[in-house]
Amino acid sequence: MTDHQSDFDDPDKFMMVLRSGDEVAARCIILCCVVAHSEDPSLSFEGWLKTEQLWKKVSPNEKQFLLNNTPSEREVKNASWRSEALLTLLWSLGRVSEMPSPVQTESFAEMLEMVPGPDEGTAKFLSTARVRPLDEIISAYEVVYDQHWRARHTQMNGTEPLTGLERGVVYERHYALNWLRRYGIFEEQEWDEITTDT
Repeated sequence: MTDHQSDFDDPDKFMMVLRSGDEVAARCIILCCVVAHSEDPSLSFEGWLKTEQLWKKVSPNEKQFLLNNTPSEREVKNASWRSEALLTLLWSLGRVSEMPSPVQTESFAEMLEMVPGPDEGTAKFLSTARVRPLDEIISAYEVVYDQHWRARHTQMNGTEPLTGLERGVVYERHYALNWLRRYGIFEEQEWDEITTDT
């Protein structure tokens, strides 16, 4: 039992409307492009994403990164971490059976096999995507929120990092779940503006 509360402790919050399956699937494709570009900045995805009518769904920050062939080391590192947000959203679509333990990063190569690439069409992936039931999303969120709270608590108090808990992993998972549930204290936040309050 923890001594903190998430916003799901307010029963009114259960009236949330999750993002649609095709919206989540589109974000998975975009995140795949972002992570792939972090591994090889020479790769270009703009043309394919425009052909698939997805470029308009790419966030301003993502467009800037995807159009940059010489990103900084920090930009590359930040983009590579998005693989954990991608994993979370793939789980939300049922493409991953269980949310892995937040001990270490997962294989991006395995995630690539779950999402259409530049030599494929995206229509079927988008049209057949379905988000898990709300109660499953809530359960996963509560676990990730608690993990993130504990990670921040140890950091703020200068105590030893928690074993079995990678701070970067839980941050990305929290970020993705907040986007999925249309989080926003005053208004719904878009991808670049997502906050991970604990």
